[in-house]
Amino acid sequence: MNILYDNQIFATQAYGGVSRLFYELIARLSEEDAVNIYLFHGFYINCFPLEDVKKRLAFYFGRKVPRPPYTAKFIRVFNTLLFDLFKPRKNMDIFHPTDFSPVVRRWKKSPLVLTVCDMIPELYPHFFKDIKTRLKNKRESIRRADRIIAISQSTKTDLLKFHDVDEKKIQVIYPGVSPPLRFQKENELPFGEKPYILYVGTRKQGYKNFKNLLSAYGANDRLRSLCSLVCFGGPPFTADELDLASRLGCKDSLIRVTGGDSLLARVYAGARVFVYPSLYEGFGLPPLEAMTYRCPVAAAGTSSIPEVLGDAALYFDPTEPGAISSTMETLLFQGDTAEALVIKGSRRVEKYTWSKMAEETRQLYSELIK
Repeated sequence: MNILYDNQIFATQAYGGVSRLFYELIARLSEEDAVNIYLFHGFYINCFPLEDVKKRLAFYFGRKVPRPPYTAKFIRVFNTLLFDLFKPRKNMDIFHPTDFSPVVRRWKKSPLVLTVCDMIPELYPHFFKDIKTRLKNKRESIRRADRIIAISQSTKTDLLKFHDVDEKKIQVIYPGVSPPLRFQKENELPFGEKPYILYVGTRKQGYKNFKNLLSAYGANDRLRSLCSLVCFGGPPFTADELDLASRLGCKDSLIRVTGGDSLLARVYAGARVFVYPSLYEGFGLPPLEAMTYRCPVAAAGTSSIPEVLGDAALYFDPTEPGAISSTMETLLFQGDTAEALVIKGSRRVEKYTWSKMAEETRQLYSELIK
């Protein structure tokens, strides 16, 4: 079968859960003799390594580019124009776009498979500047799709709630979680060896709920005095975040660090607690990644998070900083509770593998072609 993937998510995410999903899918399917992968990578900023994968692709076009400020829209338009000119040498059996765009809405050359990760634009439209265009593209792409992959049962339920779509078109296929990377334990962390609470990912979207986490940490004298709050990835702290930290007296204990997967692995393994305060997630990879490094997880009991993490996390109400604070205290100072979650987490992550995700997706392709 001939499968075409486009550039959209690779042009907008340097790292991220959705680009990780498509990278792992393409990498695994490209190893199968019966599958020919055509990847229009376009002009991209993504950092997942494709060097070895490209050798196995039937077609590849891509150039990595820097991302100067205010160029995202220009790159998106330019990639769309290039994709419209792109003509595969063979007819495609499946087109599986990596996001929603006018290209998807206009596609008529082959069956279309769409991955829907969440309903965040529908639930939190005020967090997006281009919400009308975003929702129009998503709505029309969903209408046009022949099959839809939802990455959790929660996402499927919300998809049916917000969109007029035939339930028979939808299949739940969970993403995977990568096995732990090896690292040198003697390597020093770039922020010292003080015990720390860990947050991973972007903070700029309001639904990520970072300010409530910061409030929960800063208002608790015990947490603030004994532990740092380390934020891995994301942009530099905003003036509002720094001002809040200053008012709470925890600015000196608020640390941001960035780096590649090997540093992230070291940071996961060294954390005393991983905290996931999101108001909404379609799946949520970071807490599962934390579990692979035997880090106890405190998480919001919302959306797909309890579905994905099961009994391997301690849950809190993300709208209540006091609840977040007390949950972190439980895991930090009640060793039996933390150790029990570590054991459960090690078992939980075995449920999610990229190989299983790729095989279930390949079966969906085959059934659609037939």
